[in-house]
Amino acid sequence: MSKTKKIILLGYQKTGKTTFYRKLIRNYAVNQTPTTKTSSLINYSDCLIQYKSNYYFLIDTPSFILHPCTEIEQAVQKQNEELLKESDLILWIIDASQEIDQATEKLNKYLRQFSAPKILILNKIDLGEQKEYQIYLFQRLGQKHLYSFSQKTANLEELMEKIISLVPSPDLPEAEKDNKIKLTIFGPPNSGKSTLLNYLLQKNRSLVSSVAGTTQEPVKDYWNWQNWSFAVADTAGISKSLIQEKQIYQENQKTFRQSDLVWVVIDATLPLTKQTFQIIHLAEKHQKPLIIIVNKCDLIEVKQKKEIQEQINDRLKSLRYVPIIFLSALQGKGINSLLKTFALLLEEGQKQFTKKQLAETIENMFSFSYKGGRLKIYFVKHQPGLTHYFIFFVNNPKLLHFSHQRYIINYLRKNLVLLHLPIKTVFKKS
Repeated sequence: MSKTKKIILLGYQKTGKTTFYRKLIRNYAVNQTPTTKTSSLINYSDCLIQYKSNYYFLIDTPSFILHPCTEIEQAVQKQNEELLKESDLILWIIDASQEIDQATEKLNKYLRQFSAPKILILNKIDLGEQKEYQIYLFQRLGQKHLYSFSQKTANLEELMEKIISLVPSPDLPEAEKDNKIKLTIFGPPNSGKSTLLNYLLQKNRSLVSSVAGTTQEPVKDYWNWQNWSFAVADTAGISKSLIQEKQIYQENQKTFRQSDLVWVVIDATLPLTKQTFQIIHLAEKHQKPLIIIVNKCDLIEVKQKKEIQEQINDRLKSLRYVPIIFLSALQGKGINSLLKTFALLLEEGQKQFTKKQLAETIENMFSFSYKGGRLKIYFVKHQPGLTHYFIFFVNNPKLLHFSHQRYIINYLRKNLVLLHLPIKTVFKKS
């Protein structure tokens, strides 16, 4: 089976590239909605589109910079080059209302090194005074395939037919056929979330820079590891200033609610922040499985590691079951420890217990008295998963104090060997 083809959208700033991208995904997206960019210098956006029986990954790259100067611009350029090398088709967007300038000539020459077929999109063609003459001028660039686009007269089906003729892609990607485990990576800006994601994926999927706040919206990709498949999201860094930015904060909250697993990445060289603990407690509130990752541990002493561990344990007494992993994402140190712990956590999620096991467990449990009555547990049902649910059928749920509930959770964790995952208990009258 052939792989799903990748279509890359490329162009300079203010050529209408992202508007064109949104137009395509509004018409052809598969179970996705258009995304909104907060900056032209960010990670690329992508979407699975379908036309007739053909499927494509449509990728909107950050605005092209021919001669990058800053660290972020150089990182963007490197990412764009990697995407172009992997592309099956390049859609080059040009503002056709403007004349061909030196920058356009240079980009035309630059694109010759990439073997993928190209379609030159003449955007804003209706804004020029002499449309036919404009098309004639752009033919001088030597691009074999041209497509004229305007918001008023666009015929996208004509473009999609041209795409199919150049790169047919009849296969729905495996990533869309199966339900993936949704893994979300949270943490303060510049804590190394993007570096960790890139290490796991073995590619520069998320833009990495020493400038804090480079990731401004969730960066999503697929990660296949051992027998599991994940939809991974690297979120914008959480800080006091970012929480005040409503759009970014709401996007992070939405991604969090949709996640099955949460990793919180902490910078070992900086003090622990209130916002970081808020996210950790949010994971507890919503019963999200969690791993706390202390990154950049290569920059601190052994004594400091112990102090960080003690500080986290002191602040998170109700989450003592949550693994804390020290690593260096940049150097790859400690990654094996993270993956080993992660595998144990996932295996715990598959644990199931027989009626006999559950009956024997509750038989040896301490009995409770509250409000002048004694709680009687008749039987219990178990629902496995990344959060284990135990439904207790009792004589009267009102005879259960919240401290008794904590005892039951700790008892189940110890006796059923559920060391790393959240446990949710429900009590029903029988």
